[in-house]
Amino acid sequence: MPPFKVKDREDNLAALRQSFRAGREEAPGPPAVLYLEATAICNLRCPMCPTIIGLPRDPYRTRVFDLDLLPKIEPALPFVRRVFLSGGGEPLLHPRLFDIVRALKRHDLEIHFNSNATLMDQERARLILDTGVDTISFSIDGATPETYARIRVGGNLDAVCENILFLAAEKKARGSRTPFLNMQFTAQRENLAEIPEAVRLAAGLGINHLVIEPLTPVYNFDPEYRRYYQAHVASPAEALPLTRRAAALAAELGVLFTSHYLFAADHPEPPRVCAEPWLTFGVRVDGRVFTCCGMIEPMGDLAVSEFDAIWNGPAYRALRRALAAGTFPDCCALCVSENRANHFNEDLLGG
Repeated sequence: MPPFKVKDREDNLAALRQSFRAGREEAPGPPAVLYLEATAICNLRCPMCPTIIGLPRDPYRTRVFDLDLLPKIEPALPFVRRVFLSGGGEPLLHPRLFDIVRALKRHDLEIHFNSNATLMDQERARLILDTGVDTISFSIDGATPETYARIRVGGNLDAVCENILFLAAEKKARGSRTPFLNMQFTAQRENLAEIPEAVRLAAGLGINHLVIEPLTPVYNFDPEYRRYYQAHVASPAEALPLTRRAAALAAELGVLFTSHYLFAADHPEPPRVCAEPWLTFGVRVDGRVFTCCGMIEPMGDLAVSEFDAIWNGPAYRALRRALAAGTFPDCCALCVSENRANHFNEDLLGG
């Protein structure tokens, strides 16, 4: 990787912001955010999950993140602010997940990942604390065992709660501020009535932040996924009253609460810009590069190309150029229609 002209993380972020606002097609420094897909496998069989359905259809060369890719991103790590070890699968299925965390933490950056918490036994909970993971987001799509079992197929809510309670207790016993504990609740017709009860569940588990999200249409290009989506999606009109009740209850119980239902209701206008190609570099388990979860076409392949040849290569430049001109590619249409652009990592954009 050729040397960048930025000095450190703060300088890099300031330069990336300036490049985004000026609409330049070349990034002046490394990305501020990395997504490293820890695994493309899962121990649950959730019916709405693209991994279970088998997306993307093209075969992976491997199903767990290839550690041989780490040296290729190493020169960028002093400038990166946060890394998400998430993607299509369950991160705790990676046999060397915590080796990856330790390697990244040597650069004093933030580490975040999602988990279904079914595999988070006491040993793994202690490793999460020992290695300094900053945030874990637990996917819990039901406030009762029966509803949870219908959606999180193969999981047991009581066991999941026991695992999270142990982590929260161990965190408290150590006097640690991290990991910050999130709970992600994907609303659909089966669990819609349980949205307020999800707040009570989160509070009882020691969750810091509860996120209520709608079922996403991002993968509606696939007929199998589209059939599930159409049969199970809950309309904003159905979800908003329950979400507002949940927000009020969360305020009472001291749980940070956010929801795209509320955001979209308060921001009905479609987004005009998206900063992801200036901020984010994602790597799938086998090295294929993506910009965001909605980007189907790979931006390059880190297994055969160098980092900077992709980050400032033809695909990234073309995407930045299009977005700077106010032209969203077809793959962005659903994100735009739902006003999700810049919904992630928006804190990095500044005022």
